[in-house]
Amino acid sequence: MPNFREWTPSEIIAQMPEARTVLAKHFGKEGISTASGSRLRDLARQKDVELSAVIRDLNDVARATGTLW
Repeated sequence: MPNFREWTPSEIIAQMPEARTVLAKHFGKEGISTASGSRLRDLARQKDVELSAVIRDLNDVARATGTLW
């Protein structure tokens, strides 16, 4: 599995478009904005979101869609 913590939302969506709903759920509009240059770990810290829950959801989407790197 990739280390999503170091990826930006834009990078995640580019590789796995299905992740858009997960990012929106956890981060709102900023989580799906292609202009967001923040890495996922930094965005979680800014938004006071539990990063492990986001990573777990992203990994679930990756498994469900067969998007395993």
